[in-house]
Parts: sequence; C-alpha cells; structure tokens
Amino acid sequence: MNADTARKWQDLRAAAAARWQSMPARERRLVTVALLVVLAALLWRVAILPAWQTWQSYPASRAALERQVQQMQGMRQQALQMQQAVASSGASANAATLHRDILASAQRLLGGDAQATLAGDRITVRFQAAPAQALAEWLAQTQTSARAQPVQVTLEQAVAQDAGVAWKGQIVLALPVDGSR
Repeated sequence: MNADTARKWQDLRAAAAARWQSMPARERRLVTVALLVVLAALLWRVAILPAWQTWQSYPASRAALERQVQQMQGMRQQALQMQQAVASSGASANAATLHRDILASAQRLLGGDAQATLAGDRITVRFQAAPAQALAEWLAQTQTSARAQPVQVTLEQAVAQDAGVAWKGQIVLALPVDGSR
C-alpha cells in the first residue's frame, strides 16, 4: 500500500471508532448482534451448507456409482466374451486354412488319393502308396510351414509300382496352440 491509501484506511478507522463511541450502548449491542447474525449466515452459506448437501446426497450418489460400476463390469464381461468368440472364430478359420494347405501339400507330394480331416486342433492325414522320400519331404514341409507336429503315426509298407519303398497309413498332426503359422 502506498502512503495515501494507508492514510485513508486510518481515517476510516478513526471515523468508525468515533461513530461507535458516539452510539448509545443499546445501539452497539444491536449492531453487534446484527454483525454476528450476518457472520453466522455467511459461515452457514459458505462452509456448512455445501458439506451438509454433500452428506445428504451421499447415499443416492453412492447407489448411482455402484450401478455404474456394475454396468461397467457387465460391459467388461461382454467384451471379454466377444474377444474370446473372435479369437475362437479366428483360430477356427486359421485351422481351416491350415487344413486346406496341408491337404493340398499331401495330395501333391503323397499322391492324389491323400485325405485330411480336421477335428479340433488335430488333422488326420491318410494316404496310400506314398514314396518314402516324398513322405519325409511332406513331414518336413508341414512342420516348417504350418508348425504342425506329428503326434501319432501309423505306417505300413505298401506295394510300390516302381519297385521303390512306399508307405501307406495315417499321420495325426497337432496344430499350433496359438493358431499362428
């Protein structure tokens, strides 16, 4: 504050003190009571009323928040179910693609009569008179490209038309668990 403003405040205080002293005692009591009422009203309005309203509205607010939490948990559960459904359908589509690819390579390398059936995460390949070299190449290709692993092999030596070693039988392949290649 500058000196001019400070002097004005001193003049105001002196005038108020002189006015206060010039009032009769009864008027001073009434002004004091009026000031206390105004201060109490101000205190109520600024500090107590907002806290009171918050306290009064707490049960309804809490119930609304709990409903929102339950709705969000329900939506989360739905999202998880949808993710699982998408992953399952994606895995099924990928298994079908692997089945098609494995069948095509089996027919190309093991002979046109090769058959492949898909059951879950397993593919069973049946063949007749497959040359030993072609069978080894097909197994290596299947393990490398499709990441399918043989889990059960049943082979019998077949009669070969060109006097080479040939095999007939079935091989059960396990597809990759994550469905990726």
